[in-house]
Amino acid sequence: FDVDEAVFAQASKEMLNSGDWINPTYNGVNRYDKPIFIYWLMVLSYKLFGVNEFAARLPSVIAAWSLANCLFFFLKRYVSIEKALFALICLVFSPYYFIYSRAAVTDMTLTLFITLSLLCFYSGSALRHKAGFHVFAALAFLTKGLIGIVFPFGVALMYIMLSRQWQRLGVVFSPIGIVLFLIVSAPWYIAQYQRNGMEFIEQFFLKHHFQRYTDVISGHHGPFYYYLIALFAGLLPWALLLPSAVIKGWKQRDSLYGFALLWLVFVVFFFSFSTTKLPNYILPSIPAAVILLSSMVEELKGLWFKVALSLSSVLLIILAAIAPKLLEAYGITDVHWVYWIIPINMLTLILIGLSIKRLNNNMMLGGLAFAMFLLLLLIALKGIPLVGERLQGSLYRFSIYVKDNLAEGDRVFTYKINQPSILFYSDRRIVRAGSIREAEEVLRDRSLKLAITREKYTDEVVQRGFNLVERGQGYALFKRP
Repeated sequence: FDVDEAVFAQASKEMLNSGDWINPTYNGVNRYDKPIFIYWLMVLSYKLFGVNEFAARLPSVIAAWSLANCLFFFLKRYVSIEKALFALICLVFSPYYFIYSRAAVTDMTLTLFITLSLLCFYSGSALRHKAGFHVFAALAFLTKGLIGIVFPFGVALMYIMLSRQWQRLGVVFSPIGIVLFLIVSAPWYIAQYQRNGMEFIEQFFLKHHFQRYTDVISGHHGPFYYYLIALFAGLLPWALLLPSAVIKGWKQRDSLYGFALLWLVFVVFFFSFSTTKLPNYILPSIPAAVILLSSMVEELKGLWFKVALSLSSVLLIILAAIAPKLLEAYGITDVHWVYWIIPINMLTLILIGLSIKRLNNNMMLGGLAFAMFLLLLLIALKGIPLVGERLQGSLYRFSIYVKDNLAEGDRVFTYKINQPSILFYSDRRIVRAGSIREAEEVLRDRSLKLAITREKYTDEVVQRGFNLVERGQGYALFKRP
């Protein structure tokens, strides 16, 4: 999917082809948006499975699987196996996990490393905990930059101050840990600075860290409460229990739940003050929210939760009943699979009814997990392919046409669009133009034989000597005589 997945996948492909493991590039130009570690993981995956979507997404799959296991065994040790299982279900059967465990971006890998770092901090002051805290923070720093330092160290220091557990300072400021942090993270940053000098500092740190926080980048903005909505939506249906879990965490400030509450609030509030807002930014807070939710397993018996869940299920049934007709009115056909949402939510309502007198907590939880699994499976098998075809289908076909019909070494012209998937699938460099003036300049290059743009710009491209080859789903492909 454009934009982020395709950019990471393409930059990793260019690294594989160039053999340069220090300097990531996109379309032949240095890419300073993110540090190096995600590219290394994708390149290794490409070497094992070839350059394809599966290989690009595999690092996120492995990170997600590892995150689920780590949280489960951590909570099993520090709380109970019942609460660990509930936390696992809340994590795995949630929209956030479903989306980012299969996306070729940095966020799930970053979340894994930040989580491991903070779990090591909470676990004690043994040498392995000190080493783990710093090594995993270093890997987070290598995955997404300064956030990998701010979150582990910020949450840890805030917890020490609020709980007055001063002995834990030995974990944060361990000399051995700091040395390990530098050994793991510093070499690549030093190598990049030696290679690109102040350009690296200005682009990587100033633009993609500080400017992204203080200014709106690529039009991604939202209100201050943006992440409260994102957090709630991303953890449905379990988010219905989150307000009560937050209250319980506040009352137990010195416990694991107090630590998880601080972790959750720190991440959410940090990004709430950011001018640029995207839902994936607060993914590192999801493990903390899940730990808090683990304290609410008994609340499954509560009447208020069952009422709220019932109302949500009824709403989904109504939406599923009317959605196909609404979608067909907009030209989106073959959506009768949406009706399967109705029996899935009917199953939830039946479970809720039975749980009032017959089902115990474990049966109720298992039934809800199964219903959520069916819903996510339906979305995976039917919903995502439909969205993919609507958003990327024509671009994919146009890109394959470019790959098959453009000579090796030639480039494709794109006009007023930024769709990196074209670059990934066509195996050709892109020459972009964002205005008529830029188009007139770059089109002096007669080797630009093919062009891709949005359908609404067809006349502008035709006037510059191109013939329309094909159009569809809002995009158009052109060929120069």
